[in-house]
Order: sequence, then C-alpha cells, then structure tokens
Amino acid sequence: MIPRQLSDWSVDALSAMLEKGIFEDESFDFKEMLPDTRNDKDKDRLRKTCAAFANSEGGFLVLGVSNLKVASARDRIVGIDQTIDFPEHFGNYPKSCYPSVGWEFRNPPLSFSNGRVVHIVQIPKSWRAPHAVAGTEGTWAFPKRTNKGNEPMSIEEVRSAFLGFYEKRLKLQLLRSELLAIDQNAQEVCITDPEKIGTHYSLVSFDTAVVEAVIADTYSITAGSLELHGAISRLRQAIRVANNKIHLFFNVAMQPLTNKEALVRDHNEFMQPLALQIRQHCQTAITALDIVLRS
Repeated sequence: MIPRQLSDWSVDALSAMLEKGIFEDESFDFKEMLPDTRNDKDKDRLRKTCAAFANSEGGFLVLGVSNLKVASARDRIVGIDQTIDFPEHFGNYPKSCYPSVGWEFRNPPLSFSNGRVVHIVQIPKSWRAPHAVAGTEGTWAFPKRTNKGNEPMSIEEVRSAFLGFYEKRLKLQLLRSELLAIDQNAQEVCITDPEKIGTHYSLVSFDTAVVEAVIADTYSITAGSLELHGAISRLRQAIRVANNKIHLFFNVAMQPLTNKEALVRDHNEFMQPLALQIRQHCQTAITALDIVLRS
C-alpha cells in the first residue's frame, strides 16, 4: 500500500492511502505546505524530519497533503502552487543539516484537477550519519525516525552512528590501499625486458579477498558509484583469467623441460596485455573511489 520507490508514487497510490486512512509513520511524512520563512518552528521541524530520515532507514516527504485526521481524503490533498521553484525553496532545509542531507524529488510532481501539485521527496538512509540540526545557544539535535514521528537519538545511538561512519571510511581507505597493491603486483607480473622475457617470470598471483569483503561491507556508501562497481567487476574478471593462467604455468614450469625458455616467453607475452588491463581497472576504480571519499 505504501510506495517503497520514488517512481511508485502516483495520484492513484496517494489517493488509495488517504482513502484507507493511512497516516504518517517511520517511512513517510505528510506536510501541508513548505514552511513560511517567518515561522522558525516549522522550519526547524522540517530540518529535523530531513535529518531523522537520513539517520534512520530513509523515507519520503509528501508535501501538499494535510495530516489532519478529521478531514476527508479529498480535503487532505491541499496541494502546492505549481509555479513555486520547489527545489530552490525546499533544498535549503536538507542543506542546513550538518552534514547536509542528500535528497531527490519526483519530477514531475503529482498534478491534481485544482491546478495544484503534490511534491514527493525521497531522503535515503545516509552513510554520513549521524546528521544534526542546530538549535539555540549552540546546541545540536540528532533526530531519528520512528512510527511516532521524529524522536531524539540516544547517546548510545549517536556514538554508534559516529563509529559506523568512521569504520566505513577506514574500510574504503583499506580498499584504496589494496587496489594500489594489486596495481603494483600487475607491474611485477609484466616482464617486458627482452633479455629477461625468456628466462624470468614472476611468482606473484592476485588476491581479491580484501576487495570483495570491503565492497560488501561498504555497499551502502558506494552503491551510487556505477563507475567504481563497473571497474571492480572488470578487475575481478581480469584477475580470474590471470590467476588461472599463472597457476597453469606454475604447474608446468616446475617440471624439467627442454623448451622452458619458449614456455616462459609465451607466458610473459600472454601476461603483458592482461597485466595492463588489471592496472587500468585499478586506476579507474581508484579514481572513482576518490570521488566517493571526497563526497
């Protein structure tokens, strides 16, 4: 009944919710209008709602719908003037949280016969949590979202959120170090010196265990970076091919052979372009990861 994706929100879905008498819970919040610029209390409440969703499991703000329980379903759809520059007027509220809260809105908004619109804003669960809202006299509030609305986070919840944030940042730094190590290994594997290509070979193979573990543990942070995940996927595939070739070569190279020089040369020539691919994928992944770390 309650839409779970931004694209699932429609006039029919909203109308069905109102007909069923569904009121706001931990996953969405009805707002009749944007706060009046002179109403500090309403502005503070909207900022706290943005932070609360980001600090919890994410959710939706539905602007243009009254939460008045005695009103009929039709009367609850008040709507907002469609000429208002909504992103400009709304964007100040998530931006004024610390750190700022990410958001996206349904475009176009839901349109109704009275010429007014209902805006749907999605605020995802944030990997930069906890988000705070400034109060009076230098105080800070850390709200969370529950089925009762916005409530303050406990000291333990705030502490846990800070620890989770820094732990994930450290894991991404570990991922960066591991990608640099794989890049270094690829350099060692690539033997191009004409005097050594038939007599020397690297004993290095590649291990992606750390990469796999960190990507899984930090997916909530990196999910939006398609370039990073694409590069990691291509890196895995190239490493799989390289490791298979290396293991096959080692099984043969350890045996006494009369044509060992030709065997070593063929192996090194096969590994050269493959090692170059691995290095390129590492560099692409590192560049994309640096963007994530700066965000």
